[in-house]
This record gives sequence, structure tokens and C-alpha cells, in this order.
Amino acid sequence: MKTDAKVVILFSDIHVGSTTGLLKPGYVTHEGNEIALNDIQKWLWSCWKDCWSWAELVINNDPWACIVNGDDVEGNHHKTKQIWSPDESDHMMAASEVLQEVLRSASDVYLTEGTEAHTKNMEHGIAKILKGQGINVRSPKGLGAWPELRLEVNGTVCAADHHISTSMRSYLESSAYAISMGDMRNRYARADQRVPKFFVRSHRHQYGHFDDGYGSLVVLPPWQASTRFVRKVVPGAIPQCGLVIADWRTVETDAPPVIHRRLHTLHDQIG
Repeated sequence: MKTDAKVVILFSDIHVGSTTGLLKPGYVTHEGNEIALNDIQKWLWSCWKDCWSWAELVINNDPWACIVNGDDVEGNHHKTKQIWSPDESDHMMAASEVLQEVLRSASDVYLTEGTEAHTKNMEHGIAKILKGQGINVRSPKGLGAWPELRLEVNGTVCAADHHISTSMRSYLESSAYAISMGDMRNRYARADQRVPKFFVRSHRHQYGHFDDGYGSLVVLPPWQASTRFVRKVVPGAIPQCGLVIADWRTVETDAPPVIHRRLHTLHDQIG
């Protein structure tokens, strides 16, 4: 798969349906109930609007593509009580409303599969809904979303997948990034395929960027504050949200991009 755009907006983990996830104001459920935003959701929505205003300045009217790298919905999973509707179709429709608002001007859009416990196959349904709204979602044959996306940008092979290992030790994060990037390079080389020079990952709910001089990897920040499960797995995590932009406009062909990011940090527990 190839895009002609040299600017790619990256985001993931909006977890629509979660009481600590992104939600557009005024959403009305299938049962006719309007969902009021709590304080965390109001904060996330204000950050979302700010990040897209920032993205417009970075893009500067140039063509841009977008990778939505999984976990678009929260889903009804593991007996969680931190969802605003038990009906997962509400999560999918609300996520589609969030996405179609910001993706209309994208030259092309790619969705990847997230964590099965959250999304089941809903990314495929969301992709088809967005296509019906006139958004240029590019999908693999017979599917809506990519299990793993290989995308050529400016002659550079990029590999986007939702998952990467997690760690409770923030000071060891770079080891996980280097291990993941090195492992994937080795696997592509052994399969006699072009080795990617840029990797996109998510899932960890912590932003990260690693560059070894020959390639780079970004781990995307989430659009969800900490749930009770996250506090169990990573007790010290301080919630952040944000957008990442991979920019090939000023680099040579077949090189990693310049990385721009805009992050917001939840300094005080609210809600």
C-alpha cells in the first residue's frame, strides 16, 4: 500500500464508550438518551479540539494521510462498569461520529485492528461507516481495517500495528522499543521483504519515541484517562493524550520522518 501524502497524522486508543474515554458532546444512544460528558471527558474533548487546531498549523494545507491505530471503542468487556452504555453498537456509532468529523479532509485513511477484548471486529464496521460518509478509507480486500499495515510514504516502508509490550518501569521503556524494532527488522529481513524504517505502535497508553539513527518507532499516546484496570497494571501512570504527526516533507527518500507531537497531561485527578 502506498500514499502520495508526505504528512501522516497518527492517533489511537480513543476508547469511545469508556467513561474515561473520548466522546463527542451531544451523543444520543439508540435508546434516545443523551450522554452528558463528565469532567474527564470534557478535558479530553478540549484537548482533542486543541490538537487538531495544532495539526492544521503543522500540515499547512499540504495533503495528509491518517493512521487510526486501533482501540477506537472501549467495548463491553471483563465485566467493566466504566462504560456509559452496555450496547457496543452505541460505542461504534459514537466513535464513527468522532472520526468522521476530523477525517473528512484527509487524502486517505487507514484503520488498524486493536485489542480484541475491546473492539471485537468493530474497526471493520467503523471503516465501512466512514466510507459511507465519503471518507477515503483504504482497506485490505474483504476487510475494513488492517490486521497490520505496511504503508510506503516518500519511499519509506512504515509498519503500523496496535500492540507492543508494556512495562511498569518507565526508565526501561527504551529497551522495549529497541527490542520491538530490532525484532521486526529481523523478521522482515528473514522473510526477504523490505525492512521498514518507521514503526507505529500503541496499546501501552504512554507516549514514546525511539530513534537509533537508522530507523524510528513511535508509541502513540491514548485518548483515555486511567481506568481501574490501567491503575492496576501501571499504578504510577499519569494520564496523557495527544496527536503525533510523521512528516517526510523535509527528509530524503527512504528515510524515517520528522516527528511532531502535541501532548496534554492530566496534572490533577478530576471527576
